[in-house]
Amino acid sequence: MNTILKLATKHWLRRYKKKKIIPSVRAVFLGDVVSTQVIMDGIFSGYEIKALEQYVFPYLKGNGVALDIGANIGNHAASFSKHFKKIYAFEINKVVFHILQSNAVGTNIIPVHIGLSDAETEVSFVENFANMGASRIDMDSCDESHLVKVIPLDVFAQDNDIKDVSFVKIDVEGHELQVLNGGATFFQNQQPVIGFEALFLKNYSEGQKVQDILEGYGYTHFWEMIPQSHLMRTLKQRCPSSIMSVLKLFMSVSMQKNLVLSPCANLAGKDRELVIASTFDLK
Repeated sequence: MNTILKLATKHWLRRYKKKKIIPSVRAVFLGDVVSTQVIMDGIFSGYEIKALEQYVFPYLKGNGVALDIGANIGNHAASFSKHFKKIYAFEINKVVFHILQSNAVGTNIIPVHIGLSDAETEVSFVENFANMGASRIDMDSCDESHLVKVIPLDVFAQDNDIKDVSFVKIDVEGHELQVLNGGATFFQNQQPVIGFEALFLKNYSEGQKVQDILEGYGYTHFWEMIPQSHLMRTLKQRCPSSIMSVLKLFMSVSMQKNLVLSPCANLAGKDRELVIASTFDLK
């Protein structure tokens, strides 16, 4: 077994050298979902980030500051750092935050060890050690042994004089509504473009509330990321997952994963890995 692992490691290192892959971050967790993809491909969610760089970032009103809320080990923040002067990377998980700090050394990323919510308080936190990015705040739990501090974004923005924010990424495992509620003044005054995870297939009312609050802040345009290939979009709509698994064996990676923005009328009733919201048309 050790011989096989050594050979596999050598093969992986040759692959990195041959393709001249520069990992998005240097410090990772062994066995973690995000870290494993960084180790294998050099980046996590690379095609989503590529779509942001192509279809969103060029149209931002100033590229001074970005917020990465739910930064994990800093994969997205590291990519964003090429497009903004300063990145505030929020990570509530103490263990993950240490890795984020390591990846922020020598960059324009400012790690912030605090969670964002709709009140200044302590809440229960549930860790997922197989997928650290899936660790989450549990508002229904009364477990006082795993408490973490959270504050509203409005409080942080005011205390730290945060200005000129043009983009905000939110990935907080179901805590999106609370983050948005806690940033009412911030979002209404600065109106950055927002990219956020929107898993509302099973929680229709939550998706509707998120859309209502954003529209109340002045956000009028919503997009989801869909395959750029028309063939890929058609197959995903019509083919069962078992058949798609076979068809993907004969498709290029770019056909499967290249993404483009598509208008999205309703957030509720569907799971989307990334939704874009803005107060202006991204054209």
